[in-house]
Amino acid sequence: MASIPSLYRMWSLSKSKFAARLVWASASICQSMLANPTSTNLADETRRLEVQARVDAYNTVLRTECGALPRCTFDDNAVANYQFTSTHISTSDYFHPSVEGQRVLATITWAYNRYPTTG
Repeated sequence: MASIPSLYRMWSLSKSKFAARLVWASASICQSMLANPTSTNLADETRRLEVQARVDAYNTVLRTECGALPRCTFDDNAVANYQFTSTHISTSDYFHPSVEGQRVLATITWAYNRYPTTG
């Protein structure tokens, strides 16, 4: 089982890009995190931190629930802690992984699988 990546990091990587702000607003993508993306006002920053706190709490539940299952493996928050760069984010919506981001996610999560790789 893979943890959820840091949505706060995803926001911070693209918030200064005009195209990202345009897509986020026009497509109403994850407005709990992405509304008013350049605002530094306390309410907006608090809202973004609360969203990330919910993601962190969800990752804790994923770890707990996976730990209760005999054949479940958890990534030890490897995806959540990975320091994605803008090359890992799709320019279609500036929120989901790009092809390179998907490759990185696959590499991260595969390392936690319980089955040995064969060459």
